[in-house]
Amino acid sequence: MACMTRSHTFWAAGALALVLALPAAHAAIPANDRAVAQAFVQDLSSGHFAQADARFRPQLRRVATPAKLEKLWKLLVHKFGAYQKIDGSDSVTVQGHPTVIVHMAFKRLTVGLAVSFNKAHQIGGLHVVPVHTAP
Repeated sequence: MACMTRSHTFWAAGALALVLALPAAHAAIPANDRAVAQAFVQDLSSGHFAQADARFRPQLRRVATPAKLEKLWKLLVHKFGAYQKIDGSDSVTVQGHPTVIVHMAFKRLTVGLAVSFNKAHQIGGLHVVPVHTAP
């Protein structure tokens, strides 16, 4: 899969009101956080937006509604083609928060969804990020 272009990075960042800056360090992330992040992507890809929304911390649920998650998912599919599968993940720490970057393979491109967690292991933030894959 190809890498995400600079223009795609800008539209993706603009598409999300829930953006985290990403100076990141690799870190050990609890296995449950990785499972929750992957289940979140599975919920989105299956159209279970209310179920995905239920994984957010309470403050985030007020702004990241199921309707907004559906709009985001449709935008990703429109830009990158049909969703195919989860193609791995990475673990990092972003501004002190454990973060799992789920590699989402679409027909035309693989992109990452950085899913950050709070201390209660609830999703506290999202960010679409480029994923660098081997040629």
